[in-house]
Order: sequence, then structure tokens, then C-alpha cells
Amino acid sequence: MTDIQKYFNNSFIQPKIKQLGNKHPKQFVFFANSHIYYNNSVHNHLNFVIYSWLGKKIKYIKDEDKKNLEYFINSAFYNRQPITVFGDITDRLKKEFWNRVSPIEVAMFQCTYLYHSTIRNSQIQEHIEYYTKAFNTCRDNNVVPTVMMPTEKLVDGKWVEKDYYYLRNLFTDIGNKGDALVIPVGVAYHNFRKKYPDTPLLNDWDNNHPNQLGTLLTTYTIFSAYYNVDPTGIDYRYNWDISDEQLNAIQTEAYNACTEYYT
Repeated sequence: MTDIQKYFNNSFIQPKIKQLGNKHPKQFVFFANSHIYYNNSVHNHLNFVIYSWLGKKIKYIKDEDKKNLEYFINSAFYNRQPITVFGDITDRLKKEFWNRVSPIEVAMFQCTYLYHSTIRNSQIQEHIEYYTKAFNTCRDNNVVPTVMMPTEKLVDGKWVEKDYYYLRNLFTDIGNKGDALVIPVGVAYHNFRKKYPDTPLLNDWDNNHPNQLGTLLTTYTIFSAYYNVDPTGIDYRYNWDISDEQLNAIQTEAYNACTEYYT
């Protein structure tokens, strides 16, 4: 049984995996449990950030073009944590499942929120086992596993600082146990809200899912983690009314979070 007390230390567990072996992955599968809550979904935004980075200005991707696109994120959305519900994800790691020309190279798992105020030791152990099994299944299918670090909780307008240390250490440990790259979204949110305390990153109607700025901060953090590229200067903000200053701040904090976490 895992001793959860180690996750509450103010010193951080260091990630074992600090970059993808393939520095220019082109085909992904994204296992997630939210879609519209992420403002047209992070996987769509990541697609467009990548194409903007490549200098290709496209407003949308036609269904008939998806099969042959060089860079593309496939998506599998479920109402609950995909690992716990579906167990065997082997089929979804194969190009045939998605009718793809190229093989899937990277899988990303959107994490389940395991806040310290509600979690039990047995649940943490269960999730470690679920993720480790999923990561191993990825490698058995020549797919590199990655997992998104969650953000601290917002309660009554205040961020729960204790969650930051706990979630950062917990998901770093989960990644280390499963030899998976951890995407430091939680670090990006924490640093951004410290620097810009008056700029909200979550929707005010649930204080859980990201607003437009939070969605882009998440997306640019994933991009920075995968490609080890500073995204500042990429002109992608969807069709939202986001200023150049806001976009630059988001991109800067996304890249800085990766630099901090992986160093």
C-alpha cells in the first residue's frame, strides 16, 4: 500500500522521464473524460497550435482529411475515467481503430481529480495500478504513455495550496512508477495564478473546468512538453477575444512550467 504522506511534502518528487524519445511526434490518441467543458476540447486546440507552429493557417479540419494528416490527435472521450471503465485500451492504440494511415505514437491520459480532502489511501493505490497497467499496454503497442498533471482546487474563490504539492507529487510518482512523461499543467496553473492573481483560469459557473485562457494554457503546456519548443510567438488563440499580452503570458508560463518541472 502506498504511503500517501510522502505526497504532502513541500519538497517535490522529481520526474524520471523528462522528454519524449521522439521529439517530433505526429500521431496521438487522447483519453479524456471531458469534452465541451474544455471549450471545444484540448485535443482540437493542440491540433491547431501544431499547425500554426508549422506555419499552416487552417480554420478547421475536414473529416475526410483527418485520415491522411501528418499531425493529428485522435480523441476518445468517456463520461468517467477511461482506464477504470474500459480496462483494455489495446484497440484504441492501433491505427486501424481510428482508420489512420500512420501508427499512433503517443497516448495522453487526462487525469482524474484526486483531491487530498476526499481521497483515500486505497483509491490512490487503485489509480496507480490503473495507470501503470495502461502505460504498460501503451508500450506493448509501441505507443509512448503520457499523463496530464491536474491543477489545485478552487474553493470559495481561493486556491487550495495544499493540493498543489499533493497533486504535483502524486502524479509525478504515478508517472515515475509507470515510466510515463508527466505534463506539468498543474505547475503552469499554479505559477500563472501566482503571477496574475486577478486573471481567472477557471469557469466561474463550476470553478473546476478551464475558461478560455485556462484552455489555452493547458494546450500550450502540452505542446511545450511534447516538442520542447518555446511557443511564444505562435499566433493561435482560436476565435476568442484574447489580447497579444494575454497570449504571450499564457505561452510564457506554459514553457516556463515545463522548464521548471523537467530541470
